[in-house]
Amino acid sequence: MMWTLRTLVSGALIRWLTPAVLYSADEPARGQALTNSFFAFDNGVGRGELTPGEQAAVLEELGYAGIGYTGVGNLPEVLDALDEKGLKLFSVYVGAKLEPDGPTYGANLAEGIKALKGRDTVIWLYLTGHPPDAEEQAVRVTTEIAEMAEQSGLRVALYPHVGFYVDGVDDALRIVNKVDRKNVGVSFNLCHWLKLEGDANMESLIAEAMPKLFLVSINGADRGDTRAMGWDRLIRTLDRGNFDTYGFVDALKRHGYDGPIGLQCYAIKGDMRENLERSMGAWRWFAKRMAGSRMATEAVPDIDSERFVSLFDGKTLDGWRRVNGSAEYHVEDGCIVGVCDPNSKMNTFLRTERTFKDFIFTVQMKFDVAGNSGMQVR
Repeated sequence: MMWTLRTLVSGALIRWLTPAVLYSADEPARGQALTNSFFAFDNGVGRGELTPGEQAAVLEELGYAGIGYTGVGNLPEVLDALDEKGLKLFSVYVGAKLEPDGPTYGANLAEGIKALKGRDTVIWLYLTGHPPDAEEQAVRVTTEIAEMAEQSGLRVALYPHVGFYVDGVDDALRIVNKVDRKNVGVSFNLCHWLKLEGDANMESLIAEAMPKLFLVSINGADRGDTRAMGWDRLIRTLDRGNFDTYGFVDALKRHGYDGPIGLQCYAIKGDMRENLERSMGAWRWFAKRMAGSRMATEAVPDIDSERFVSLFDGKTLDGWRRVNGSAEYHVEDGCIVGVCDPNSKMNTFLRTERTFKDFIFTVQMKFDVAGNSGMQVR
Protein backbone atom coordinates (compact mmCIF):
# COMPACT_ATOMS: atom_id res chain seq x y z
CA MET A 1 0.00 0.00 0.00
CA MET A 2 1.31 3.45 -0.82
CA TRP A 3 0.07 6.63 0.73
CA THR A 4 1.04 10.24 0.22
CA LEU A 5 0.77 12.82 2.98
CA ARG A 6 0.89 16.44 1.91
CA THR A 7 1.24 19.02 4.64
CA LEU A 8 0.82 22.74 3.95
CA VAL A 9 2.25 25.24 6.44
CA SER A 10 1.57 28.96 5.90
CA GLY A 11 0.45 28.00 2.40
CA ALA A 12 3.96 27.11 1.28
CA LEU A 13 5.61 24.05 2.75
CA ILE A 14 4.97 20.71 1.00
CA ARG A 15 6.10 17.21 1.89
CA TRP A 16 5.50 13.81 0.34
CA LEU A 17 5.40 10.57 2.32
CA THR A 18 5.30 7.06 0.73
CA PRO A 19 4.51 4.24 1.45
CA ALA A 20 3.28 3.01 4.85
CA VAL A 21 2.50 -0.62 5.62
CA LEU A 22 2.38 -2.61 8.80
CA TYR A 23 3.00 -6.27 9.62
CA SER A 24 1.55 -8.03 12.62
CA ALA A 25 3.69 -10.84 14.00
CA ASP A 26 0.52 -12.63 15.14
CA GLU A 27 -0.63 -13.26 11.56
CA PRO A 28 0.38 -16.52 9.86
CA ALA A 29 2.45 -16.82 6.73
CA ARG A 30 0.52 -17.13 3.50
CA GLY A 31 2.61 -20.05 2.27
CA GLN A 32 1.34 -19.59 -1.30
CA ALA A 33 3.70 -19.99 -4.24
CA LEU A 34 3.79 -17.56 -7.16
CA THR A 35 4.45 -20.15 -9.86
CA ASN A 36 2.94 -18.31 -12.82
CA SER A 37 5.20 -17.85 -15.84
CA PHE A 38 6.27 -14.20 -16.09
CA PHE A 39 6.96 -12.79 -19.55
CA ALA A 40 7.52 -9.33 -21.01
CA PHE A 41 5.69 -7.54 -23.79
CA ASP A 42 7.91 -6.79 -26.78
CA ASN A 43 7.05 -3.09 -26.42
CA GLY A 44 9.46 -3.05 -23.48
CA VAL A 45 12.16 -5.21 -25.04
CA GLY A 46 13.42 -3.02 -27.84
CA ARG A 47 10.62 -3.60 -30.32
CA GLY A 48 11.79 -2.26 -33.67
CA GLU A 49 15.29 -1.66 -32.30
CA LEU A 50 16.64 -5.05 -31.19
CA THR A 51 16.74 -8.20 -33.27
CA PRO A 52 14.77 -11.21 -32.00
CA GLY A 53 18.10 -12.74 -30.97
CA GLU A 54 19.05 -9.67 -28.95
CA GLN A 55 15.62 -9.58 -27.33
CA ALA A 56 15.88 -13.24 -26.36
CA ALA A 57 19.34 -12.72 -24.88
CA VAL A 58 18.15 -9.88 -22.63
CA LEU A 59 15.10 -11.80 -21.45
CA GLU A 60 17.09 -14.94 -20.66
CA GLU A 61 19.73 -13.02 -18.74
CA LEU A 62 17.15 -11.19 -16.61
CA GLY A 63 15.09 -14.26 -15.84
CA TYR A 64 11.94 -13.76 -17.93
CA ALA A 65 10.19 -16.88 -19.20
CA GLY A 66 9.63 -15.44 -22.67
CA ILE A 67 7.92 -12.71 -24.63
CA GLY A 68 4.55 -11.51 -25.86
CA TYR A 69 4.95 -10.48 -29.49
CA THR A 70 3.10 -8.00 -31.70
CA GLY A 71 1.95 -9.42 -35.02
CA VAL A 72 2.99 -12.54 -36.92
CA GLY A 73 5.26 -10.95 -39.52
CA ASN A 74 8.62 -12.58 -38.73
CA LEU A 75 7.66 -15.57 -36.63
CA PRO A 76 10.34 -17.98 -37.94
CA GLU A 77 13.15 -15.67 -36.79
CA VAL A 78 11.42 -14.98 -33.46
CA LEU A 79 10.79 -18.65 -32.74
CA ASP A 80 14.36 -19.66 -33.64
CA ALA A 81 15.77 -17.00 -31.29
CA LEU A 82 13.51 -18.03 -28.43
CA ASP A 83 14.15 -21.74 -28.93
CA GLU A 84 17.90 -21.15 -28.77
CA LYS A 85 17.53 -19.54 -25.32
CA GLY A 86 14.90 -21.95 -24.02
CA LEU A 87 12.25 -19.24 -23.92
CA LYS A 88 8.59 -19.27 -24.93
CA LEU A 89 6.44 -17.15 -27.22
CA PHE A 90 3.48 -16.72 -24.87
CA SER A 91 1.26 -14.59 -27.10
CA VAL A 92 0.93 -12.85 -30.43
CA TYR A 93 -1.04 -9.61 -30.39
CA VAL A 94 -3.25 -9.34 -33.48
CA GLY A 95 -6.38 -7.43 -34.38
CA ALA A 96 -9.57 -7.67 -36.38
CA LYS A 97 -11.51 -4.65 -37.57
CA LEU A 98 -15.30 -4.59 -37.60
CA GLU A 99 -16.39 -2.64 -40.68
CA PRO A 100 -19.62 -1.89 -42.56
CA ASP A 101 -18.76 -4.53 -45.18
CA GLY A 102 -17.73 -7.14 -42.63
CA PRO A 103 -14.73 -7.91 -40.40
CA THR A 104 -11.17 -7.88 -41.71
CA TYR A 105 -7.81 -8.97 -40.32
CA GLY A 106 -4.22 -9.36 -41.51
CA ALA A 107 -3.73 -11.51 -44.59
CA ASN A 108 -0.80 -13.27 -42.94
CA LEU A 109 -2.70 -14.33 -39.82
CA ALA A 110 -3.66 -17.76 -41.15
CA GLU A 111 -0.05 -18.58 -42.06
CA GLY A 112 1.16 -17.25 -38.72
CA ILE A 113 -1.25 -19.50 -36.85
CA LYS A 114 -0.01 -22.48 -38.86
CA ALA A 115 3.59 -21.59 -37.99
CA LEU A 116 2.69 -21.67 -34.28
CA LYS A 117 1.25 -25.17 -34.34
CA GLY A 118 1.98 -27.01 -31.10
CA ARG A 119 3.57 -23.96 -29.47
CA ASP A 120 0.83 -23.26 -26.89
CA THR A 121 1.01 -19.62 -27.92
CA VAL A 122 -2.16 -17.62 -27.24
CA ILE A 123 -3.63 -15.55 -30.06
CA TRP A 124 -4.24 -12.28 -28.19
CA LEU A 125 -7.06 -10.76 -30.23
CA TYR A 126 -8.29 -7.19 -30.07
CA LEU A 127 -11.42 -5.99 -31.88
CA THR A 128 -11.91 -2.45 -33.19
CA GLY A 129 -14.71 -0.64 -35.01
CA HIS A 130 -18.36 0.06 -34.22
CA PRO A 131 -20.55 -0.71 -37.24
CA PRO A 132 -24.30 -1.28 -36.65
CA ASP A 133 -23.84 -5.05 -36.61
CA ALA A 134 -20.63 -4.96 -34.57
CA GLU A 135 -21.78 -7.58 -32.08
CA GLU A 136 -22.60 -10.13 -34.77
CA GLN A 137 -19.31 -9.40 -36.54
CA ALA A 138 -17.35 -9.74 -33.31
CA VAL A 139 -18.80 -13.18 -32.68
CA ARG A 140 -18.29 -14.23 -36.31
CA VAL A 141 -14.67 -13.15 -36.65
CA THR A 142 -13.69 -14.50 -33.23
CA THR A 143 -15.22 -17.84 -34.18
CA GLU A 144 -13.40 -17.84 -37.52
CA ILE A 145 -10.01 -17.14 -35.95
CA ALA A 146 -10.70 -19.66 -33.19
CA GLU A 147 -11.36 -22.36 -35.79
CA MET A 148 -8.00 -21.64 -37.43
CA ALA A 149 -6.30 -21.65 -34.02
CA GLU A 150 -7.87 -24.98 -33.11
CA GLN A 151 -6.24 -26.62 -36.13
CA SER A 152 -2.87 -25.66 -34.62
CA GLY A 153 -3.84 -26.56 -31.07
CA LEU A 154 -3.92 -22.91 -30.02
CA ARG A 155 -6.21 -20.76 -27.90
CA VAL A 156 -7.63 -17.29 -28.53
CA ALA A 157 -7.96 -14.69 -25.75
CA LEU A 158 -9.86 -11.46 -26.34
CA TYR A 159 -7.80 -8.42 -25.35
CA PRO A 160 -9.85 -5.66 -23.66
CA HIS A 161 -8.47 -2.28 -24.74
CA VAL A 162 -9.92 1.09 -23.78
CA GLY A 163 -11.69 2.68 -26.76
CA PHE A 164 -11.90 -0.54 -28.80
CA TYR A 165 -15.10 -2.50 -29.42
CA VAL A 166 -14.05 -4.90 -26.69
CA ASP A 167 -12.75 -2.48 -24.07
CA GLY A 168 -13.65 -4.21 -20.81
CA VAL A 169 -13.45 -7.68 -19.31
CA ASP A 170 -17.25 -7.82 -19.23
CA ASP A 171 -17.35 -7.09 -22.99
CA ALA A 172 -14.85 -9.87 -23.63
CA LEU A 173 -16.86 -12.31 -21.51
CA ARG A 174 -20.05 -11.45 -23.38
CA ILE A 175 -18.46 -12.23 -26.76
CA VAL A 176 -16.72 -15.35 -25.45
CA ASN A 177 -19.98 -16.73 -24.08
CA LYS A 178 -21.68 -16.20 -27.44
CA VAL A 179 -18.82 -17.87 -29.32
CA ASP A 180 -18.94 -20.76 -26.84
CA ARG A 181 -15.76 -22.58 -27.82
CA LYS A 182 -13.33 -24.24 -25.45
CA ASN A 183 -10.31 -22.55 -27.02
CA VAL A 184 -11.73 -19.01 -26.69
CA GLY A 185 -11.28 -17.02 -23.50
CA VAL A 186 -10.52 -13.61 -22.07
CA SER A 187 -7.61 -11.68 -20.62
CA PHE A 188 -7.46 -9.22 -17.74
CA ASN A 189 -5.30 -6.22 -18.60
CA LEU A 190 -4.59 -4.25 -15.45
CA CYS A 191 -3.85 -0.86 -17.05
CA HIS A 192 -6.96 -0.92 -19.27
CA TRP A 193 -9.18 -1.98 -16.38
CA LEU A 194 -7.87 0.91 -14.25
CA LYS A 195 -8.37 3.36 -17.12
CA LEU A 196 -11.88 2.12 -17.90
CA GLU A 197 -13.34 1.32 -14.49
CA GLY A 198 -11.02 2.45 -11.71
CA ASP A 199 -10.12 -0.11 -9.07
CA ALA A 200 -13.66 -1.05 -8.01
CA ASN A 201 -15.09 -4.57 -8.07
CA MET A 202 -11.73 -6.25 -8.64
CA GLU A 203 -12.51 -9.43 -6.74
CA SER A 204 -15.92 -9.98 -8.34
CA LEU A 205 -14.58 -9.34 -11.84
CA ILE A 206 -11.69 -11.76 -11.37
CA ALA A 207 -14.09 -14.39 -10.05
CA GLU A 208 -16.42 -13.91 -13.03
CA ALA A 209 -13.58 -14.10 -15.55
CA MET A 210 -11.73 -17.01 -13.93
CA PRO A 211 -13.37 -19.93 -15.81
CA LYS A 212 -12.31 -18.35 -19.11
CA LEU A 213 -9.19 -16.44 -18.03
CA PHE A 214 -6.28 -17.35 -20.35
CA LEU A 215 -3.88 -14.40 -19.91
CA VAL A 216 -3.19 -11.49 -17.55
CA SER A 217 -1.07 -8.37 -17.98
CA ILE A 218 0.28 -6.30 -15.09
CA ASN A 219 2.51 -3.31 -14.43
CA GLY A 220 3.10 -0.68 -11.80
CA ALA A 221 0.46 2.05 -11.66
CA ASP A 222 -0.81 4.93 -9.57
CA ARG A 223 -4.06 4.93 -7.64
CA GLY A 224 -6.68 7.62 -7.37
CA ASP A 225 -8.90 8.83 -10.20
CA THR A 226 -7.35 6.39 -12.68
CA ARG A 227 -9.94 7.08 -15.36
CA ALA A 228 -8.57 10.62 -15.66
CA MET A 229 -4.91 9.55 -15.69
CA GLY A 230 -2.61 9.26 -18.68
CA TRP A 231 -0.73 6.07 -19.58
CA ASP A 232 2.43 7.47 -18.01
CA ARG A 233 0.77 6.96 -14.61
CA LEU A 234 -1.14 3.79 -15.44
CA ILE A 235 1.80 1.92 -16.99
CA ARG A 236 4.99 2.01 -14.93
CA THR A 237 7.70 -0.43 -14.02
CA LEU A 238 6.40 -3.04 -11.61
CA ASP A 239 8.17 -1.50 -8.60
CA ARG A 240 6.74 1.98 -9.16
CA GLY A 241 3.38 3.58 -8.47
CA ASN A 242 1.13 3.36 -5.42
CA PHE A 243 -1.52 1.03 -6.81
CA ASP A 244 -1.33 -2.31 -5.00
CA THR A 245 -0.29 -4.52 -7.93
CA TYR A 246 0.84 -7.18 -5.48
CA GLY A 247 -2.69 -7.24 -4.08
CA PHE A 248 -4.04 -7.73 -7.61
CA VAL A 249 -1.70 -10.69 -8.23
CA ASP A 250 -2.56 -12.08 -4.81
CA ALA A 251 -6.27 -11.92 -5.68
CA LEU A 252 -5.61 -13.78 -8.92
CA LYS A 253 -3.85 -16.54 -7.01
CA ARG A 254 -6.57 -16.78 -4.38
CA HIS A 255 -9.14 -17.26 -7.14
CA GLY A 256 -7.04 -20.04 -8.66
CA TYR A 257 -5.32 -18.38 -11.62
CA ASP A 258 -2.16 -20.30 -12.56
CA GLY A 259 -1.70 -19.08 -16.14
CA PRO A 260 0.96 -16.77 -17.61
CA ILE A 261 1.29 -13.15 -16.49
CA GLY A 262 2.75 -10.61 -18.92
CA LEU A 263 4.53 -7.35 -18.13
CA GLN A 264 2.94 -4.41 -19.97
CA CYS A 265 5.67 -1.92 -20.86
CA TYR A 266 3.95 0.49 -23.26
CA ALA A 267 5.65 3.91 -23.49
CA ILE A 268 7.61 3.53 -20.24
CA LYS A 269 10.46 5.99 -20.39
CA GLY A 270 14.04 5.35 -19.37
CA ASP A 271 16.61 2.67 -20.04
CA MET A 272 15.04 -0.53 -21.35
CA ARG A 273 17.32 -2.88 -19.47
CA GLU A 274 17.00 -1.01 -16.18
CA ASN A 275 13.20 -1.02 -16.51
CA LEU A 276 13.16 -4.78 -17.09
CA GLU A 277 15.55 -5.35 -14.16
CA ARG A 278 13.41 -3.26 -11.82
CA SER A 279 10.24 -5.10 -12.82
CA MET A 280 11.85 -8.52 -12.47
CA GLY A 281 13.13 -7.51 -9.03
CA ALA A 282 9.60 -6.55 -7.99
CA TRP A 283 8.21 -9.83 -9.37
CA ARG A 284 10.73 -11.80 -7.29
CA TRP A 285 9.77 -9.72 -4.29
CA PHE A 286 6.11 -10.58 -4.96
CA ALA A 287 7.07 -14.27 -5.00
CA LYS A 288 8.93 -14.05 -1.69
CA ARG A 289 6.14 -12.11 -0.04
CA MET A 290 3.49 -14.52 -1.27
CA ALA A 291 5.49 -17.54 -0.14
CA GLY A 292 5.79 -16.10 3.36
CA SER A 293 9.44 -15.06 3.47
CA ARG A 294 10.03 -12.94 6.59
CA MET A 295 12.67 -10.75 5.04
CA ALA A 296 12.06 -10.27 1.31
CA THR A 297 14.32 -7.35 0.54
CA GLU A 298 15.49 -8.02 -3.00
CA ALA A 299 14.96 -5.09 -5.39
CA VAL A 300 12.49 -3.33 -3.06
CA PRO A 301 14.30 -1.47 -0.28
CA ASP A 302 11.53 -1.88 2.29
CA ILE A 303 11.59 -4.77 4.76
CA ASP A 304 8.80 -7.09 3.77
CA SER A 305 7.07 -9.96 5.48
CA GLU A 306 4.41 -12.55 4.96
CA ARG A 307 1.41 -10.49 5.98
CA PHE A 308 1.03 -6.73 5.76
CA VAL A 309 -2.00 -4.68 6.73
CA SER A 310 -2.63 -1.41 4.88
CA LEU A 311 -3.09 1.55 7.17
CA PHE A 312 -4.98 3.63 4.59
CA ASP A 313 -7.69 2.42 2.19
CA GLY A 314 -6.95 5.14 -0.35
CA LYS A 315 -10.49 6.55 -0.20
CA THR A 316 -11.53 7.45 3.35
CA LEU A 317 -10.12 8.28 6.76
CA ASP A 318 -11.78 5.23 8.29
CA GLY A 319 -9.57 3.94 11.09
CA TRP A 320 -7.96 7.34 11.70
CA ARG A 321 -8.68 10.23 14.06
CA ARG A 322 -7.29 13.72 14.58
CA VAL A 323 -5.45 14.54 17.80
CA ASN A 324 -4.83 18.11 19.06
CA GLY A 325 -4.56 21.28 17.04
CA SER A 326 -6.71 22.67 14.25
CA ALA A 327 -5.25 21.13 11.10
CA GLU A 328 -7.74 19.53 8.73
CA TYR A 329 -7.32 16.19 6.94
CA HIS A 330 -9.08 14.79 3.88
CA VAL A 331 -8.51 12.33 1.05
CA GLU A 332 -7.56 13.65 -2.36
CA ASP A 333 -6.57 11.58 -5.41
CA GLY A 334 -5.87 8.53 -3.30
CA CYS A 335 -3.76 10.46 -0.80
CA ILE A 336 -4.16 11.69 2.77
CA VAL A 337 -3.89 15.48 2.64
CA GLY A 338 -3.19 17.45 5.82
CA VAL A 339 -3.80 21.21 5.71
CA CYS A 340 -2.35 23.08 8.66
CA ASP A 341 -3.78 26.21 10.21
CA PRO A 342 -1.15 28.94 9.64
CA ASN A 343 -2.46 30.86 12.66
CA SER A 344 -1.97 27.96 15.08
CA LYS A 345 1.28 27.01 16.78
CA MET A 346 -0.08 23.75 18.19
CA ASN A 347 0.96 20.46 16.61
CA THR A 348 -1.82 18.38 15.08
CA PHE A 349 -1.62 14.61 14.54
CA LEU A 350 -3.63 12.14 12.52
CA ARG A 351 -3.34 8.77 14.23
CA THR A 352 -4.66 5.28 13.74
CA GLU A 353 -7.57 4.15 15.89
CA ARG A 354 -5.77 0.86 16.59
CA THR A 355 -2.55 0.28 18.46
CA PHE A 356 -0.01 -2.40 17.54
CA LYS A 357 2.78 -4.41 19.07
CA ASP A 358 5.55 -6.58 17.64
CA PHE A 359 5.22 -4.92 14.27
CA ILE A 360 7.39 -4.05 11.28
CA PHE A 361 6.68 -0.59 9.93
CA THR A 362 8.24 0.61 6.68
CA VAL A 363 8.18 4.05 5.16
CA GLN A 364 9.92 6.00 2.41
CA MET A 365 9.94 9.77 2.63
CA LYS A 366 10.55 12.37 -0.05
CA PHE A 367 11.08 16.00 0.90
CA ASP A 368 10.61 18.56 -1.86
CA VAL A 369 11.34 21.50 0.46
CA ALA A 370 12.39 22.00 4.07
CA GLY A 371 9.68 21.85 6.69
CA ASN A 372 8.57 20.57 10.07
CA SER A 373 6.33 17.57 9.51
CA GLY A 374 6.69 13.81 9.33
CA MET A 375 5.76 10.40 10.70
CA GLN A 376 5.87 9.64 14.38
CA VAL A 377 5.69 6.28 16.15
CA ARG A 378 5.06 6.31 19.90
